[in-house]
Formats: sequence, structure tokens, C-alpha cells
Amino acid sequence: MSTRKRIKKIDSAQEDGRRRLFGTIVYLDSAPSDWLDRLEDLQVPCFVSPYHDRDFSADGEPKKPHYHIMFNFSGKKSVDSVKKMVDVIGGVGIKFLDDVRGSARYLCHLDNPEKALYKATDVKSFGGLDYFECCNTVMDRYNALLEMKDYCIKNNILHFAQLFEYASDNEFSWFRILCDSGAYIMDKFISSRRFIANNCSTEHLPKEPRISCCLDQKAFDELDSALKG
Repeated sequence: MSTRKRIKKIDSAQEDGRRRLFGTIVYLDSAPSDWLDRLEDLQVPCFVSPYHDRDFSADGEPKKPHYHIMFNFSGKKSVDSVKKMVDVIGGVGIKFLDDVRGSARYLCHLDNPEKALYKATDVKSFGGLDYFECCNTVMDRYNALLEMKDYCIKNNILHFAQLFEYASDNEFSWFRILCDSGAYIMDKFISSRRFIANNCSTEHLPKEPRISCCLDQKAFDELDSALKG
């Protein structure tokens, strides 16, 4: 199929309302009390945002508390078929969504610092979708690694198990990164700090989020390599 024909086909699909991404809003006073159970029974891939109870309109008035629902189908669906699903859960309105990651991140206002920030761990996922895989960016991973680095320095963490246990109990985003690909760099960083602690007097140990201790060349090269990945 030529590029021209392929574009024409995509445009046609959009014109008749067939899309993969749709959104709706649920207000508790107009939805059935078991709307979440009904949504789960539909067995459709979607995300449910945390309860948005701290949103304000452009003129500073509090918005009516609500949930955002993001449907992410594997194939295109018609507006009518999605409306039937939305009616089951008492959703209000149907909105076309254009970007998977951007729409997913909006559920918690992750890219909207002027809005109330909601916890990503409070997002509910249905139909086999993974919220963190869907919305996380490379920059999120780097920021999380920096947060872990600062935590280790502030709390004098000298064993990887201490960081892992804290993350699993308190910081799920850290925990996921450690399980997926971040364990090596953090283990190298922590082992380097342990080397410093064992080979420098305590008066030289770093107290701020910056290591300033006299290292021999081997230890310095190991730390520098770990931080650079």
C-alpha cells in the first residue's frame, strides 16, 4: 500500500469516529456505586485515574471531584461501541485522545506542574495494561536514580539491601526501576560508598549530596564508571 493510500485510509478511519484511544469522566453522584466492578467486568484495556478532588478551573473555582478514564484498545473502535461501555459505568461524555503516553501521564498531571499532582501508584489498570510502562519516560528513570542517589547519601546507605527494602515498602517507582534495570548502577554506587567508608576517616565522609573524599585512583575510577553507566 502506498503512503498516500495509507494516509487516506487512516484519515477515513478518524472521520468515522473509529479510534483506539478514548476518554471519559466519572462523577460519583451520577455513576452506579459499583461502577468499578462493572468496568472490570467489561474486560477492556483502560486506566482509571486517582480521584481528582483538588482540581481548579481557569478562574480559580474548585472543580467537581471526578475520575478520568482512558481506554486504550488494541484495535479501532467506533464511538457507538465505546458509548455503550461508558453508559455501563455512568461516564459523562466521550473524548478522542491522540497520544497514549501524554494521555496516560495526564491522569496524574505528571506534566502539568500548575495542576494538582496525583500519585501514579493510585492509578487502576484493567485489561492487562501497565500504567508505568505506558507513561514513564527516560527522564523519569534518570530522575528516580538521582533521587535514590541522594537518599543513599543522606541516610548513609552502605548496602544495596537497605535501599531495596526501603524502595519496596515506600517508593514503588524506585522499586520498579531497581527490578528492571537500575539495580546494577545503584549497587555499584553503594559499594563504592562502602569502600569510601571503610578506607577514609569518618570526618571525611560526605554529608551533602556530593562525594568529596580523598580516593585512591582505583576507587575513583570505579565510582566514576558507575555513575556514568
